[in-house]
Amino acid sequence: MSLRWGDISIDTVQVETTRDCNLACPGCLRTLRKGMGRWSDDRMSAALFSRILNHLPACRVLILNGTGEPMLNPEIADIVRQARDSGKFQGITFNSNGLARGVDAYLDVARAGLGFLSISVDSLTQAVADKVRAGTKVDKLAGRIGELARALPIPITITSVVCRENLLDIGETLAKLNDLGRFTVFLTDWSDVAQLDFLDPMARRLDDKERAFLAALVTKLGPQLPNLDLVQTQPALRGKADRCSAPFRHPFVDAEGYLTPCCTLTDAHHYGQVSIAETPLLEALGLPQPARWLEGYALAEPLACRGCQHAIRR
Repeated sequence: MSLRWGDISIDTVQVETTRDCNLACPGCLRTLRKGMGRWSDDRMSAALFSRILNHLPACRVLILNGTGEPMLNPEIADIVRQARDSGKFQGITFNSNGLARGVDAYLDVARAGLGFLSISVDSLTQAVADKVRAGTKVDKLAGRIGELARALPIPITITSVVCRENLLDIGETLAKLNDLGRFTVFLTDWSDVAQLDFLDPMARRLDDKERAFLAALVTKLGPQLPNLDLVQTQPALRGKADRCSAPFRHPFVDAEGYLTPCCTLTDAHHYGQVSIAETPLLEALGLPQPARWLEGYALAEPLACRGCQHAIRR
């Protein structure tokens, strides 16, 4: 087995600066659990982040978002500034829906030290956006992307989650993005978060035929969209383990400061509610419960991983 507890090599750390959001995307864990009365819109304070920051290792990239919209955290610029001033990270970023705050607020976080901004765009067709990113006003989003592309002194990337509801619309959305500025666009598979709670699958995930269609579309459209670099992301597998390496390379810290395995498995119970405000991250991974979890993961993928885009396809 190529994955072992001793294979920990931190590449990125993701810190959830808020669990609140201005949208209600049907494929989001927040939307699902909020509807079941099992969600709290917590926001991480700059003071708590400071304690966590002291316990994070130096790494390539710090990602300052989780399930929520980071621009809803009123202290996000201060959090970014603290991260930059620590000198621990080669890059600092977060993913935003682009709609929660105005351009000046994004300028503040860029000046505070954000290295690049990622914006989620699953569709710029209103009827499709209503299905995949409920609450999105596509005209406002398109206008905001254009404004940010002109105003920000940092690069902007686009993340598009592709599922059955927007697959046939992706070409039109990409054409509209091409007219708004120069972007790298990451086209990524949809993850079925319902399976984290062992609920019935939502049946939105692309099958192999649909994934091949998307790949062919990316190849065809690339030369026609000179302002876009199109990247169809692939499952993050590693070696003979045939398994995503995220728990060994990309740990996640939730809005309360608890360490979790990755950006999909964001429940603190997996590691026994270990606080990174109290314990250095690398030390925490060696505690009995996290170490047992990692050793077990190296042997067999947990059932909770089933809906993730990086899970083994059976």
